[in-house]
Amino acid sequence: MKKFSLQHGLHGVLLLLLMLASCKKEEEIGFEVQPPEDKIIVGFNKDGGILAYSIREDSVRTDETLINLLGSTFDPVFGSTTAGFYVQFRLPDNNVNFGTNPAVDSIVLTLAYNGGYYGDLTTSQSLKIYEVNEYFSIDSNYYSNRRFGCYSTPLYNDNFLPKPTDSVEFGGLTYAPHLRLKLDNTLAQKFIDASGTSSLADNPSFLWFFKGLYVVADPTAVNGAMLYFNLLSTQSKMTLYYHNDANDSLSYSFVINENSARVNTFEHYGFASANHDFQMQLAGDTNRGQQTLYLQAMAGVKTYLRFNNLKSMLNNGNVVINKAELIITPDATLQGTYSEPAQLTLVMINEDGTLSFLPDEYYGSAYFGGTYNSTTGEYRFNIATYVQYLMKYEDYTGKGLYLAVSGASTNGSRLVFNGPGNPSSNLSLEITYTKL
Repeated sequence: MKKFSLQHGLHGVLLLLLMLASCKKEEEIGFEVQPPEDKIIVGFNKDGGILAYSIREDSVRTDETLINLLGSTFDPVFGSTTAGFYVQFRLPDNNVNFGTNPAVDSIVLTLAYNGGYYGDLTTSQSLKIYEVNEYFSIDSNYYSNRRFGCYSTPLYNDNFLPKPTDSVEFGGLTYAPHLRLKLDNTLAQKFIDASGTSSLADNPSFLWFFKGLYVVADPTAVNGAMLYFNLLSTQSKMTLYYHNDANDSLSYSFVINENSARVNTFEHYGFASANHDFQMQLAGDTNRGQQTLYLQAMAGVKTYLRFNNLKSMLNNGNVVINKAELIITPDATLQGTYSEPAQLTLVMINEDGTLSFLPDEYYGSAYFGGTYNSTTGEYRFNIATYVQYLMKYEDYTGKGLYLAVSGASTNGSRLVFNGPGNPSSNLSLEITYTKL
C-alpha cells in the first residue's frame, strides 16, 4: 500500500476518510490488500487499553420538548425513577365571562398519548397533580432538576392503568388515545369566581393568576413504565364544565400551545434502590466499569471513556487510520426484558469541561453510527478521524469521551453493557490502519 505522509497535512487525512466513508464495506480502500498484522483490536489489556466507568448525569434540558414523559419504574438494576412535568395553560380568547350565576359541574385534564412508552403497561400508575404557585416562563431555559413551588394540597391523587394505544369512548364519540383526569372542583371554582374579571382578560394576566399544573407520578413498587405524551395535541387541555342561568350544559377549555411553558422533571432518588454493583460504581469504584457499564436516559447515568496508551500501540502514532469502530455490546442478562435504546450518542470532553461533537459526526449519521443493530446485537461508532487526531496532535487528547442515550430528555430507556474487561463480547475499539 502506498505510504501516506503526515506532511501532507490534516486536509489529506480528512480527504482519505471521506473517500473511505463513501465506499461500500467490501470496497473500502486498502482493506483487501492490507497485511493482516496491520489490523488490531484494542480492548482491555495490561497497558490499560480502554478506561471506562459509569457516572451520574447532573441534568438535561427539558423545556419545550416535543414529547413529555410521565410515569414511574422500579428497575432491578437502576432502582426507582419517576417523571413529571410542569405545564402552563392559555386562554383561547380574551375577556372570558361564564355568564350569569355560573356554577361548577366538573373540571377535567386530558393528556394526549404520543403512542410510545418504555416499560410494563400492566402496572397501575399513581399520579398527583398540584397547582403551581411560582411563575415560570416560555423564554427561559430549564433543566430536569428544576423544581417550582406548588400548593401542598393535590388537585388529583389517584391510580390509573396506562393504555397508550387504546382509543377512548366519551359522550358517544371515539377519540384518539388519551388520559382523562378529573381534578378537584376547588380549581374549577377559582376560575368561576374570576369570571369577567381582569384575571381572565388576556393571557399575560391569566398566567399570573393561574401559573400552571405540576403532574407527577408516585414511585411504583414493581415494574412500571414511562409514558410519552404530546402536550401540543389539541386533545391536551383542561376543560371546565359548568352551567349558568341561560344554559345547563356548558364547557370552556384552557389550551396548551407552542406559547405554553413546559418543563419535564426526573427523579432517581439517589439510586438508593439500585443494585449493589451499580451503586458502588457510582460511588467511585471505577474498576467495576471493567466488567459492566450503565446508561440511563432522563438525566440518569452516562459512561466516561478514555483510550490509554493508544499511540504506543499503533506504531508510535506513525499510521493512517482507515477505520476505527467503538463496539458496544449489551449485557443480555442484566438488560433483561427492557428494550435497547434505539440510538446512543458519543461526545468529546474539552479541556475546560465543555462538550463538543466528535469530528466524525460531521460526516453524517450513516458514517458515525451509534444505532442499535438487532441482528448483530451491538452498537458501533466510527471514530476514525478522532483517533487520527489523537495520533497527530499532542494537545488533542482532551479529557476523554462521554457515551449516553440519545434524546435523554424525551425517552425513558436504559442500557446495561459489557465493559472492556468483560470476557463476553467486551467493549472494544477495532482499528484498521496503514503504517507509514
